[in-house]
Amino acid sequence: MTTKRNDAERQNTHNPKPAFESPCPDILITPIKVALHRKGNNPIFGELGIHISVEDEAAGPFIVIESNEGQENGLRIDMDELEVAVVVARQLLAGFHNAVGSSK
Repeated sequence: MTTKRNDAERQNTHNPKPAFESPCPDILITPIKVALHRKGNNPIFGELGIHISVEDEAAGPFIVIESNEGQENGLRIDMDELEVAVVVARQLLAGFHNAVGSSK
């Protein structure tokens, strides 16, 4: 079930406010990787951590989702994590496009 807040957050992912403000106008700060994790779980090497990044191999940006849990049988992610992952992925892509001046 979605809430009004979730709907508003989804709408704001296309033009997000910068997560970091640069003290120098000539230097941009563009987050390209984030960690999703439950409270009490280590975001870097915790077994339940999920890393979401934006990558570009010259054909346009795409999202990579990885887990420390091991992916022999696929990535295991619950619906709450998936909803957050989609919001974060959209924010990463928007930040990437803002940084490189692309409108894709």
